[in-house]
Amino acid sequence: MPLYEYHCDDHGSFSEFASVANCEKPQACPHCGAMAPRAITIPRLTAMPKQTRIAHERNEKSRVEPHVCGPGCGHNHGKQKTKLDRDGQPVLEPVRGPRPWVVEHA
Repeated sequence: MPLYEYHCDDHGSFSEFASVANCEKPQACPHCGAMAPRAITIPRLTAMPKQTRIAHERNEKSRVEPHVCGPGCGHNHGKQKTKLDRDGQPVLEPVRGPRPWVVEHA
């Protein structure tokens, strides 16, 4: 559940957890109980670890600008001859590339 900021006219800003469906609804001020509207604030990106911030930026970019493989992207695009064992079955070899967790096609 996300943390949102709300602003009470008498007591200032306060933070409350609210579901995304209820984020626009006013919340009760913890001091006086008056209903306070949500305050629009900038994201706290400086509090986020650098690697996490980079990962979020990359995911957001790939949503609208997916990476398309081409020359120079680090993948081997040439046709490789598949090695066969004695029974004619392809021999599986470990992946040696920039992303070892991705199963790539031959």
